[in-house]
Amino acid sequence: RLRVKLRRPRGVLDPGGFDFEKLALERRIAATGYVRAPESAEKLGDTPGIDALRAKLSARIAAAIPSPSARFVRALALGDTRDLTESDWDTLRATGLTHQIAISGFHVGIVASFGALLAWLAYWLFPRVGLRWPRVQAQAVMALLFGFGYTALVGFELPTVRTLLMIAAALLARLWRRPSSVSASLALALATMLIVDPLSVLAAGFWLSFAGVAWLVWCLPHDTTAGHVRMFLGAQGVATLGLLPLTVWFFGQASLVSPLTNLIGIPWFSLVVVPLSLLGLAIDLIVPSVGALILQLAAHAMDALWWVLQHAAQWPGAM
Repeated sequence: RLRVKLRRPRGVLDPGGFDFEKLALERRIAATGYVRAPESAEKLGDTPGIDALRAKLSARIAAAIPSPSARFVRALALGDTRDLTESDWDTLRATGLTHQIAISGFHVGIVASFGALLAWLAYWLFPRVGLRWPRVQAQAVMALLFGFGYTALVGFELPTVRTLLMIAAALLARLWRRPSSVSASLALALATMLIVDPLSVLAAGFWLSFAGVAWLVWCLPHDTTAGHVRMFLGAQGVATLGLLPLTVWFFGQASLVSPLTNLIGIPWFSLVVVPLSLLGLAIDLIVPSVGALILQLAAHAMDALWWVLQHAAQWPGAM
């Protein structure tokens, strides 16, 4: 219980200035203020529910990694960015990788994909199950369950809710056994997003995510014979070029080294650091000694990438 002084969210109307009132509306912030009498603060009880679980898991990660790198693993696994310094954020902004370090749709997609992978593994071990329930539908259900569970764990942050809705819109078409193209899935996800969260149009992430996917679908060739490396390089180049105007429009700045750092950073985050962080956290709950080793491996992997990012951020004209 706190004694506070509150007021309606207010912002400035200077051209080019930050619109705090729009941000408050988007994030459902009803008031801002400060604590008037800190010494009178009274603790009424322990934090219940998912918030308590999240705090305990964050503490377990900190205990398992006896180095400052624990701050990155906590941010990547649980969205706990309290220990990230302003210098850390400056490096991420200069290299164009802020979208990777905190909980975002990227992480929800990885967890949902892991759920689908587990379902595939179960059908591979017990193929007779497919006689009762099609594997594709089981994978869709597992992906939705894993995605929802992780979204709940990180506190139903708006970016994760948006991604969960997008995943659900695409997978429900699978469950209903309806053919669905990429453009139709994107349109269905967009409609679902606007129905559930119409204020999402105020967020830069809304426009960057939907415009980014639409731009990729439109630009990339639908040639299934193209190699994976060629497709990845093409997607990276197209995404960087297409999102550059939107990035400058929304944030007033852009990273000139981001094409290179994203080329290195996105696969490293996607295939190494984030999977190790999530896997280590899960195993730490069952076998703490093994989980701690995996979490430390994730921290070492992040240290290697961070060394590269710090040097790239210092290049002349990086931002």
